[in-house]
Amino acid sequence: MPTSILPLARYAERIEEDSALLARLPGQDGWDQSVPTCPGWRMEDLVRHLGAVHRWALTYVSKGLTEMFPQPTEGQMLGSGPRREELASWLREGASELAAALRQSPPDLHCWSFLPAPSPLVFWARRQAHETAIHRVDGELALGTSGPLPADFAADGVSELLLGFAARNRRRLRREKELAAVLEAEDTGDRWRFVAPQGASRWSQVGCCRRRPRCALQPTGSIACPGTGSPWTRGPGRAARSPSADCARRCAWPGVKAPRVFSRAPGRGSVP
Repeated sequence: MPTSILPLARYAERIEEDSALLARLPGQDGWDQSVPTCPGWRMEDLVRHLGAVHRWALTYVSKGLTEMFPQPTEGQMLGSGPRREELASWLREGASELAAALRQSPPDLHCWSFLPAPSPLVFWARRQAHETAIHRVDGELALGTSGPLPADFAADGVSELLLGFAARNRRRLRREKELAAVLEAEDTGDRWRFVAPQGASRWSQVGCCRRRPRCALQPTGSIACPGTGSPWTRGPGRAARSPSADCARRCAWPGVKAPRVFSRAPGRGSVP
């Protein structure tokens, strides 16, 4: 069966838990540790970026802004926050404030958002939960370790990527015949169907499909194996790659590429 949007409380919980995990990683002497999955970044940059993103999202939720305000540049984000000795508590505090605002805001909150969701409030909860989780993974991989994500949460992240981000970056394929395939998460049973007719390609989520999957994510929640781990694939020394790109590579789909949503180089990037 397809993954439904998770309860808002789950997203808020993950924001706080994964932020706390990331905040503990540097210790006293690990702030200069390089982060291979975010080329050019140190652990300090990773924490400053995430803390700034949390506060950026909090502004929309707490003030109910209905239009996008000028987004801080990556350079401004990496220059934000207190001195190094106070960064861990600053990250935890920002995450707690965001989680509290998400829990306390009315379900019909009207504010700006940029991906499909049942409501703007659910959008911000979901987006920031996955943003936080993948940066926790970045920090762990920088130290040579990583823990799994809950399978249903990881599958939800794949749905957000394929049905949200990929839909914003459609590639037009000139084909005589329709291309179609199914991507399956073997641990949860979730399936996503890719269709590339003449025109824009698209992903959809299906609960029951007779078509045999051409690619599988196994298991969705494990981040140990690049290409099968998380919505934004992470591996030591490798930049982010999405399951759509990995599936395209393995299934030899010409012209199907990863949606370029996040730029990992400092000073570059679009919406966090």
